[in-house]
Amino acid sequence: MKNQFAYPAKVTKDGSLYVVTFRDVGEAITQTDSKEKVLKVALSVLEDVAEVYMEEGRPFPLASARRKGEVLIELPISFSAKVVLHNSMLKNKVRQADIARSLNIPTSEVARIVNPRTKIKIDTLALAIRATGGQIALSCA
Repeated sequence: MKNQFAYPAKVTKDGSLYVVTFRDVGEAITQTDSKEKVLKVALSVLEDVAEVYMEEGRPFPLASARRKGEVLIELPISFSAKVVLHNSMLKNKVRQADIARSLNIPTSEVARIVNPRTKIKIDTLALAIRATGGQIALSCA
């Protein structure tokens, strides 16, 4: 089963810099002067751009298959769950207030749950995702 949150990235050398681009997320472009930092800065920019999508109310794209010459940058599970929650809310036209009513919690708690930078237990995220009509599944290969 392909990981829908492992994004293919192309790393190219441009003079003394390493440039990272993502074809699934065109806005995610970064650079670093250290080959050792490439994966770290790539993950950081991918998370930053996902956060912008969420703030703007746009669905964040799922990852496509890796092509030759690309590396995979994998979003952490908890962040991936936030993307699933966000996309499910958009797809099913569910508001934070709807989730709060469904889970019988304050809307301020839902705001914490949907915030991409707030650490939330995966079980809580799964409940919120279900409240939107979505689902999350983990698998082991």
